[in-house]
Amino acid sequence: DLFIDQSTSRVGIGTTSPSVPLHISGSDNTLLLLSSTDGLSHIAFMDNTTDDVDTVRVGAAGDELQFIAGGSEVGRFDSNGKLGVGINNPSATLHISSSNDPNLIIEDPNGSALVRFKRTDTSKVFDLSMQGSDLRFTPTDTDGTMNVLVGVDASSDRMDSRLGIGVA
Repeated sequence: DLFIDQSTSRVGIGTTSPSVPLHISGSDNTLLLLSSTDGLSHIAFMDNTTDDVDTVRVGAAGDELQFIAGGSEVGRFDSNGKLGVGINNPSATLHISSSNDPNLIIEDPNGSALVRFKRTDTSKVFDLSMQGSDLRFTPTDTDGTMNVLVGVDASSDRMDSRLGIGVA
């Protein structure tokens, strides 16, 4: 069903009471298909300060989801579920590439468990947190089976490496 409310300049597809300029309602999982005959298909966004239609876009680049801001690609989800920020060919689940310092900031109002490292086959967990002015790397198990090792490989063999504490 197509409904046009000329008094409010609203269009309803599958509804006779559109609440926004284009309102689509239906029972299908995919309610809108945008198709392009070239290699890219984007949705463009503009407000009264956006330079042009190519400045801010989200769309398909093959089987990948692409994010454009300022006219350049700033992020991409690839077909393997990897997210690239500042890179269009991520090689890890989250791959950040930037010449900015720092590349990543994680904020929390109280600093507890900012990052959790979890090994799913053993359920062992380390939390990285800030308490006051202290940076803490804390095992959640206190049974003595968890260690922090520096300068060793996966077999716990010593490697040629250095750890500096309090030195520049």
